[in-house]
Order: sequence, then C-alpha cells, then structure tokens
Amino acid sequence: MTKSGIFLLAATAGAVIALLYAPASGEETREQISKKSQDLLDELNDKIDEGKQVLADLKRRAVLVKTRVGEALREELEEQTKDFKTNGKKRMAEE
Repeated sequence: MTKSGIFLLAATAGAVIALLYAPASGEETREQISKKSQDLLDELNDKIDEGKQVLADLKRRAVLVKTRVGEALREELEEQTKDFKTNGKKRMAEE
C-alpha cells in the first residue's frame, strides 16, 4: 500500500473515531460521517484520475520507445544486408 493510501486509511479511521466520540446527535454524526466519506471518496477519485494519467503517459512513452527501437533495428538490418551483399559478392569473387 502506498503512503497516500495508508494516510487515507488512517485519516478515515481517525475521523470516524473522532465523530463517534464527539458529543453530537446521531443524525449529526451520520451527516458528518457521510460528508467525510464523500470528501475521501472525491480525493480517492482524484488519485485514481492522476494514476490513469500517469499510466497513459507511460503507455505513450513505451510506444515511442518501441517505435524508435524498431526503426533503429530496421536501419541496422538494412545496413548489414547492404554490407553483406556488397562484401559478400567481393568475397565470393575472390574465392
């Protein structure tokens, strides 16, 4: 579990405990718990959205790296093939 996940869990537990021991009516306590739960849910959704953005960026970078590596390999293969055709014919003619 990440540090932010542990923090959210601890904050939730602390808030619930504080609300249960606070001198408030049952209805007020339920409203406070509901509001705090919604706030935490909103924060969690924000973190999920941030995670999705990070994953999308990583995917974009991976595709870019894959493309560059593929192009470099293709160029190297073409160069090696050309060199082999040129030097191979010379070597065969020498033998």
